[in-house]
Amino acid sequence: MPSFIEQRRHERFDYETPIVCYVDRAPQACIGCMGNYSRGGVYFESNDRLQLKEPVEIRMHQSLAGDPGPESHPGFIGEVIWSQRLRRAHSGFAYGYGIRLW
Repeated sequence: MPSFIEQRRHERFDYETPIVCYVDRAPQACIGCMGNYSRGGVYFESNDRLQLKEPVEIRMHQSLAGDPGPESHPGFIGEVIWSQRLRRAHSGFAYGYGIRLW
């Protein structure tokens, strides 16, 4: 049986934190939780439905000075490159999203 090895351009880091996601077409921001990030992308979960290739801006609460995590960055801009309906997610959110950062 062949084994599957996931290959990515950038190392991924698990990091759970609340996020706010803004999309141009929505009158209000969507709320979610980031699950991991890399230099090239972000994974987050939300109850809001986003469209593939939709531009998004992701913001997080600012962390303490000197924190090396992604919260030390004011925000991320990118596009939805994949989405998945979540079944029985421990987070309680309905959708998972992969975002490619610009």
